[in-house]
Amino acid sequence: MKKTAIIIFCLCAFLFAHERRVSFGLRLGGSVGLSAPSEDYKELVLGEWDFTPVYDIDEELPPEWSPCRLEWRDGSGSFDFAPFVSLQLNNLFAIQTEMLFTKYGYIGFDVVKGKFPNGYYIYDNGDTVLTPLENGIRITGHALIFPILAKLTFRPSKFSIQTFVGPHFTVNVGKLKDKEDGKIIPFVTDEGLYITVRQPPVGLTAGANFGVKAGSGTMFFDARYFTDLGYWEWADRPDDSHWFLGRRARLSLTVGYEFGLSSK
Repeated sequence: MKKTAIIIFCLCAFLFAHERRVSFGLRLGGSVGLSAPSEDYKELVLGEWDFTPVYDIDEELPPEWSPCRLEWRDGSGSFDFAPFVSLQLNNLFAIQTEMLFTKYGYIGFDVVKGKFPNGYYIYDNGDTVLTPLENGIRITGHALIFPILAKLTFRPSKFSIQTFVGPHFTVNVGKLKDKEDGKIIPFVTDEGLYITVRQPPVGLTAGANFGVKAGSGTMFFDARYFTDLGYWEWADRPDDSHWFLGRRARLSLTVGYEFGLSSK
C-alpha cells in the first residue's frame, strides 16, 4: 500500500512536469494534534471512576483505589515535511498534490485525580491485582498523507496569497506506539487481545498560505487543518466487537519554498 501511494505521487509529479506552468516545492515545520474522542470513548473511558475492591487484599498489595478522573488528551506534536507539485491552470486556479509525512495522535487520557488500574500482577499467593497508571496514556502512529487540493492564488505585487481545500488519502506507516506513564511500548497486549485497529483512509485538508517572491521562486508560510472523514476503531479478537474511539485531526504550520520550471 505504501509503495503504491508513493508510485502514484511520483507519477502525478511526472505528468505535471510535462505540462506548462508547473511548480515544485517543499514544506517543513510542525503540527499539533486536534483529535477528538467519540461518544463511545467518552462513555467507556473518560470521566469519573470509583474503584471498589471485589476481593480481599493483604497488607503487601497496593491499597484500595480512591476515585479518579480521566480527561482526553491528543498528546502528539510532530515534525512534518512535504514535497509537492502544483499545476497552474490559469492565473487564479491550480491543482496541487503532495506527500506529507506526519505523526497522528490517536487516543489518550490524563489521570488528573487518583490512579487508574492498568494491567495485572500475579503474586505468589495467587492474588491478581490491578497495577496503577498514574499519569496517562498516549497512542501515536506515523502516516503519509496524499492530498488533492484545488488552490486559488492571488498575487498582489511581489506577494502571493493562496487558499486551498480538497480530499486526502492516508497511508499508515509503521506500528502504533503506546506511551504509558512516560514509557514508550508497542501498542499490543501480551496475549495479543486487541488485534485490529481500523483507520479511515480518506480525509479532508483545508488551509491557506502567504508568500513573498524570493529569487526565482516564492518563500511562504502555510497553515492548514486536516482530519479524517470518520472515526478510527478498536476491534477485539474473540467476537470482533468494536468501538469508535476518536477522529484524528491536526493543525500544521510550515514554511516552504516553491519554484517553477516553466516560462510562466
